[in-house]
Amino acid sequence: MGRRDFLKAALAVAPYLYLAGCGGGGGGETAASGYDTIVVGSGMAGLAAASTLAANGLKVLVLEGRDRIGGRTATDTTTFDVPVDLGAQWFHQSPTNTLLDYAGAHGYTLMPQTYTVYDGAQPATPEEAAPALQMVATLEEEIDSAGGAAAAGVSPDESAAVATVSQVGQPWYQLGEGLLGPNDFGAGFSGLSSQDLYDYSIPPPGNTMIQGGMGTFVGSFAEGLRIRLSTPVSAIRWGGRGGVKVVTAAKVIGARTAIVTTPMGGLAAGVIAFKPSLPGAYLEAIANLPMGNLEKIFLGFSQQVFDIPINSAIIPLVEQTEFPLVQAPLWGGDVALALIGGDLARELTTAGPAAMIDYAQQQVADLFGSGILDYYESGLTTNWLNDPWTLGSYSNATVGHAAARLQLAMPVGEQIFFAGEALSVEHFQTVYGAYLSGIAAANQVLGAIGRQAGAQAA
Repeated sequence: MGRRDFLKAALAVAPYLYLAGCGGGGGGETAASGYDTIVVGSGMAGLAAASTLAANGLKVLVLEGRDRIGGRTATDTTTFDVPVDLGAQWFHQSPTNTLLDYAGAHGYTLMPQTYTVYDGAQPATPEEAAPALQMVATLEEEIDSAGGAAAAGVSPDESAAVATVSQVGQPWYQLGEGLLGPNDFGAGFSGLSSQDLYDYSIPPPGNTMIQGGMGTFVGSFAEGLRIRLSTPVSAIRWGGRGGVKVVTAAKVIGARTAIVTTPMGGLAAGVIAFKPSLPGAYLEAIANLPMGNLEKIFLGFSQQVFDIPINSAIIPLVEQTEFPLVQAPLWGGDVALALIGGDLARELTTAGPAAMIDYAQQQVADLFGSGILDYYESGLTTNWLNDPWTLGSYSNATVGHAAARLQLAMPVGEQIFFAGEALSVEHFQTVYGAYLSGIAAANQVLGAIGRQAGAQAA
């Protein structure tokens, strides 16, 4: 099954037919509107939306501020002897992730992620690891209990910190918070909504890696699309009878509709000015979906220094909330990854690449011996915290505002539509959530244009 056929078949609801007579043959181009839809952003959400609309006969233009496609997926293929993902790298929630099935059916090499608990510089025995892993399970249960009660309207939403307060001071609580908070959602328990985490826990979890890189995989969805790189959008004028006007440095481009996939960090910072301003409910929703922060530090070596299975992810037995997850050797190459999140990521990123690399070297040396640093060659760091379009890694709902995701999923005047991982209730922070939200937004656009055509015909 081809990429566009897959996108069409995966629509959450049956698509509206693009009606003959409203621009099907000519791409919907009119004097007032050169395009049916302008998609802002070429990440997974934008590519999924644009591909779905193009497959249904609409004339679509994708505008991307960066000089590359992919958004928060980006694969570096030149620095090391294997490709490395600077952004998203896993298919999350593997048992129900149809993108994973699609990748497998199209010849991509996939590998389920495994995790090993280390006690110092050695793998922990099952008996040594059991108490820590039990604490993680207990914290998940208490968060789910509080979040489920909030979702059912039985009690108000509360932070993950409040939901787990009975475990504070118990052995391995800090480790559990580190794994479930900063190293997963990019923020500590005090800033995470229990209801939001409860919603995310449906369906089952599970992570799978893709050889060649997630950025490479996502980039394949750009095939056949009209995309303009290095074209940031500064403003969107909407509300008039002629559709929307999308403002770039070079020109103002007209369209019937616009799908905005800019991450919440960029929207909150005002990288796009909406004229008139978005309704208050949308502004409030954006403010209540702040960005968590995860960063990556890659270390390259002159030879293979890791005598462990490829892509091993190591969880250290440490009684603290700030620590890295170390993964090595990436796809069998001479590369290690230190993944850091939350306050630790912010502090090190602010300190700069040299501080990040020094930190990662120390952590890797503690696990595998200082001798491996004799073979260190080069490092590479990310900086999502200061990327102007993201200002972080992915969204988290503030306490009491899990419904902000649903608010943003509602069209604005049948002209402005949002998409991105932040709009996904069950799959936020994931490529899959971005993909599903892009298709949902495309469906909404198809419906809106169909209704417009019906009104004109009447």
